[in-house]
Amino acid sequence: MLETLGNLGEFVGAVGVILSLLYLSWEVRRNTKIQLRSNHRALQEELHASVRPAVESLELANLVSCAMENLEALKPGERYQVDLYMMSWLQNAELALLDRVDGLLTAETVEPYQAAIAGHLRSPGGRQWWGERRHWFTGRGQGLIDGIIEDVDISGQGAGVGLNHG
Repeated sequence: MLETLGNLGEFVGAVGVILSLLYLSWEVRRNTKIQLRSNHRALQEELHASVRPAVESLELANLVSCAMENLEALKPGERYQVDLYMMSWLQNAELALLDRVDGLLTAETVEPYQAAIAGHLRSPGGRQWWGERRHWFTGRGQGLIDGIIEDVDISGQGAGVGLNHG
């Protein structure tokens, strides 16, 4: 009788351990989803802050759009503005790509960034800009961005790219 109670106690204890492990597994998955969502929100806020100047300034928006078609047409001050603007948003996008590789973001999260990168850097001025300024990015980031530019399965158009400018 005592042995039966001992076996029953061991069984109940084992079930408790299994239930605890299942709960812990569920909690870890839930916390991972929450962290991924939080990472995505933070990335969006940073990217939106980096493109805000072009949203708020029609002059800068037109300048960047024209630069993507013909970078050589820019005056030195305009080129400097475009350089800083492109560096700002593209370094944020680079972080998204690196975070994806490191498992901190989902593939779905970075798809819009890939489309924007492809759209901008496949344009004539964008290709030139990337060729001249790629050293402003990490080696890993350069490889990821090069892969996006060359990946025909990634479609996208950069904002304002491909429009006629006068």
